[in-house]
Amino acid sequence: MPAAGSCSEEPSLAGRRLVVGAVLPSWRHAEGGIIGAACRAFLVIVLVSAGTSKLAQRDRFLRALSGLRWLPLDAARKASIAVPVVEIALGGALVFAPRPAGYAVLAVLAAFTLVVARELAFGEAFRCGCFGGAGVRVAGGDTLARNAVLLGAAGAVLLDPSTASFPAMLTGVGVGLLLLLYEVGADTIALARQR
Repeated sequence: MPAAGSCSEEPSLAGRRLVVGAVLPSWRHAEGGIIGAACRAFLVIVLVSAGTSKLAQRDRFLRALSGLRWLPLDAARKASIAVPVVEIALGGALVFAPRPAGYAVLAVLAAFTLVVARELAFGEAFRCGCFGGAGVRVAGGDTLARNAVLLGAAGAVLLDPSTASFPAMLTGVGVGLLLLLYEVGADTIALARQR
């Protein structure tokens, strides 16, 4: 038994935090938040482009929302404007206030994911119109996987909302553009198969 005032074998809570902090990956400390910054840029690109494409093709997004049998048409009309405006606003907010915006992005993405999961669970052929587009592709497991990636990116922003170097931001922009390219390509292929 250790003498009074000596160190015990069990480290204190403060000691544990120090040990945990010492083993965290270097991207959080020495590199100034590379992962968080890249994820933030990625989400800005995704949210702003998704919002603007929905506004530009509001009728298609409204048709997608009208496909939700549980959503009244009046609510779908309002959501066809509100959802893209919120997405654009959140994209902008991530630039200036990453932590509060990160929580809001996480909540909105979780809500979107729950809608898709609910539709899939009930066997509904839901066309989400997530990125505007043709709105012909049926949401499925790939939609849930994409949303999981977006949720993970929002979580990374919350863990480290600091800014980093230009290359980190550029990496996030590039990954965001690749996701958009995938979405447009998948919609184009679905449209071609429909004809």
